[in-house]
Amino acid sequence: MDYTKDVIFNVQYRDNIGVIRLKKERIKDKLFRIIKNNKFVVCIFTSLVILIAIDIILVNTFMNLLTTF
Repeated sequence: MDYTKDVIFNVQYRDNIGVIRLKKERIKDKLFRIIKNNKFVVCIFTSLVILIAIDIILVNTFMNLLTTF
């Protein structure tokens, strides 16, 4: 029971100090948790970034084409 509380609530107990502290969540772990929980939102965001990049490339190519004539 105590182990599940420690895992669920992310609590760390130190025997030598005698205090309970919350574990600090690293940015990488937080990012992986967000990606794991919100796969649809991450998929849409990734698609949006790719489409914006393609659009910028196409507009840039078109502008270069207009300047050559």
